[in-house]
Amino acid sequence: MEGTERLIRRSDVPKPTAKELLLAYVAPGILLTAGIYHHTVTLLDVLFIQRQPSLLIDVSRFREQAFSRFWLANGEALSGDMPGELASLLKTLRGAILDIGPGSGEQLHLYTSSAPNVDAIYGAEPAEKLHAKLAIKANDAGFERKYHILGCGAEPSSLIPALAREGLLQDGGEGSFDEIVSIRVLCGVPDVKETAEGLYGLLRPGGRLIVMEHVICRDSIIARTLQAVYMWLGRWRFWMGGCCLDRDTEKVLREAGAWSEVELKTLNAWSTIPQIVGYLVKR
Repeated sequence: MEGTERLIRRSDVPKPTAKELLLAYVAPGILLTAGIYHHTVTLLDVLFIQRQPSLLIDVSRFREQAFSRFWLANGEALSGDMPGELASLLKTLRGAILDIGPGSGEQLHLYTSSAPNVDAIYGAEPAEKLHAKLAIKANDAGFERKYHILGCGAEPSSLIPALAREGLLQDGGEGSFDEIVSIRVLCGVPDVKETAEGLYGLLRPGGRLIVMEHVICRDSIIARTLQAVYMWLGRWRFWMGGCCLDRDTEKVLREAGAWSEVELKTLNAWSTIPQIVGYLVKR
């Protein structure tokens, strides 16, 4: 490999206990049940509280409302046990930050230590019903006027116009940010390759893309089979806000551009929801 390029792939695969295996196998089913419940509650709310049955024609808007309800009810619990590797990275943020898909801001407390070194953070969150809580969490984390909420997604067709409206795009949008943070976002974008390449373009040379994303399971036939079952028989993407359990997001990220350093660690590789956590540095 040329120059200072380092491509590091470490795998954290301790032998799981029987209890851990069972929980890993059924966890997506529990989340699916919660997703179906919140879609049902949203349906009843639309029909009998909001009295806007026409909203059901706009399936995307209805699903956004349902997933927002799901996340407001469960986001704190789902974000309560972030891996130490991610927390360490988020303490070192600096400069101009793009925070894609921050949801209701449950992870922003991990950013607090980096606040003095951060000039501004732009949170690209398409679900408007999460914005109020996101603003509160940003203030609680010490960012007050530094955190700017954008009503857009991570995909270029949504993100680029929103950044342009903020006057952030220079030289065609290339190299606008020192850091980009993606925590459980790339699983849900319509075109992960296009989105990853778009994020690469928005980084300045030497800038970092910090990620924590769940990925396809390659270490367990049982877990991989269950991923397929939840995806196709359980209709996972429909009930879980477009999320995809079995994307090879690590491969997509590595191929998104020219990186001078890649350090990604695989956590719970035997699980139905294995994760990669780490960073990629733009050459």
